Amino acid sequence: MKKILLTVLIITTLIGNAQCWKTVLVGERHSVGIQTDGTLWGWGFNGDAGTVGNGANSNVLSPVQISTATDWKETSAGAAHSFAIKESGILWGWGYNANGRLGNGTTAPSSTPVQIGTSTWKMVKASYHHSVGIKSDDTLWAWGSNEKATVGDGTFIDRLVPTQISTATNWKSISCNISRSIAIKEDGTLWVWGFNSPALGVTGMGSNVTHITVPMQVGTDTNWDTAVAGNGYFLALKNDHTLWAWGGGANGKLGNGSTPSIFLPAQIGTASDWETVEADSFSSFGLKTDGSLYAWGRNMFGNLGDGTQTDLLVPTQITTSSDWKGISTSVISTSAVKIDGSLYSWGGNQYGNLGDGTYTESYLPQVITTCSLGIEDFTKSKVSIYPNPVQSDLFINTQETQTYQIYSILGAKISEGVLSVGNSIDCSNLTSGVYLLNITDSFGKVSTLKFVKQ
Repeated sequence: MKKILLTVLIITTLIGNAQCWKTVLVGERHSVGIQTDGTLWGWGFNGDAGTVGNGANSNVLSPVQISTATDWKETSAGAAHSFAIKESGILWGWGYNANGRLGNGTTAPSSTPVQIGTSTWKMVKASYHHSVGIKSDDTLWAWGSNEKATVGDGTFIDRLVPTQISTATNWKSISCNISRSIAIKEDGTLWVWGFNSPALGVTGMGSNVTHITVPMQVGTDTNWDTAVAGNGYFLALKNDHTLWAWGGGANGKLGNGSTPSIFLPAQIGTASDWETVEADSFSSFGLKTDGSLYAWGRNMFGNLGDGTQTDLLVPTQITTSSDWKGISTSVISTSAVKIDGSLYSWGGNQYGNLGDGTYTESYLPQVITTCSLGIEDFTKSKVSIYPNPVQSDLFINTQETQTYQIYSILGAKISEGVLSVGNSIDCSNLTSGVYLLNITDSFGKVSTLKFVKQ
């Protein structure tokens, strides 16, 4: 299983439209995204600091390309600053830079992407006043505002450049929000630091300490897979696809049917088919292994997408679609990408942050851009598979020996191997859901097919 803050499978042989999205991240009032051709885009509130990154400072109502480069790999959007990583691993940042949150050694804003050092990075996350990242060597770093121990280096001193906050070299993933961060190591252990807010029990350790100045382990479990930070609460998934939450429960954002705080990680419901989760200040989202979308928490701006402005206290399915592959949310709006690369947005739109060319809010998911890679394209391949849906053996009608890869609907590689003519793949160990099968022939041509495991 793999956390997506929108990491998706790029089906390069089928993409013929520049509006196919690889990943989209929503900041407080702006959004950034990478299309499947490696180009970088932004829209929404632009402010005096040039939050969008296009060199201007007026709101952008529709996606606009940032830079002419075509080798962008990952991106992240904070309250008023953003980051993007190129295929080379080099980090770039732009937007508001108070407290040194860009990490370039200054506090001056930048309305266009600027290179942040020469190190190579695996991932970087932008929060409100600070930033955290994991370098290519799996070391953990943070910078920006440290007023509430958010950097995690044992001090309360702002850091204008990335500062290593642990000697460990096995960090797997990170997430951050207002005043706090959370990370998972390769060994499946869970770690937190920053402002604890004792009344909310944010750290998940039952501690009444106000500040956690260095990363501290939460419990002793070693089966954590995904964790995300909201404002005063955390959501996490374990390796068994179960959902867990703790911290402040206002507006039902924990998803347990009530609003009081939870001081230790607690399982939410009994479902064991969660694939990824996402959190913002007050609203929560989750994608299941079958590609369906769920939401819960505050719905003041219609940002849950159920057509109302009523809070939801438990995970509730949004639309009947089962082809969602990535989700990102903010205080007022939400965006999601489907498996065909099309982009949907909903919620408040005061700053043009939905990207639909207007300032009109939407309480239901609305399509922003479509992509030529539709579901029907999966059936155009000369390679055929049967039975579909499948329970055990999936047979592939091939003309020659070919290689294959199976991906989850969210882009995580499940398995790979070599096929002979008329060979089959054992799918009995797959969990129920939708999968993508890549078949590569001897000429390097890739055929992509969609199948369902019952």
